[in-house]
Amino acid sequence: MTIRHDLTVGDVEAAAVRGHSGGTAGPWVWVVHHASDDPNIEPNPLSDWYCLLSILDRVSFALQCRLAVRSPYPEVSYDGGGLIWIVAGEVWVVDPRSPGPVQHLPTDRLAGK
Repeated sequence: MTIRHDLTVGDVEAAAVRGHSGGTAGPWVWVVHHASDDPNIEPNPLSDWYCLLSILDRVSFALQCRLAVRSPYPEVSYDGGGLIWIVAGEVWVVDPRSPGPVQHLPTDRLAGK
């Protein structure tokens, strides 16, 4: 077995979306990319100030969810109960398995004001 300079051993499958940053959150893969990739995402009209965060299935790379965020480098975590928490200028809660909308949590509500 040969180990390559990028520490891969075999062919590596590329994700369906290329972006600025990315990572994993529990059983999901997330990628941040340009908002101009999809003009149908709210808020609309999109500006260069927004990025899109896409949540993908880690095996098939199928798109599960996409939302507009205000940072190319969000904090993304998984709570073990199925929810993904995203902090990117604002706070969002995502259930990638649910067809329901992404929950936006106003920061004043989190601070108990």
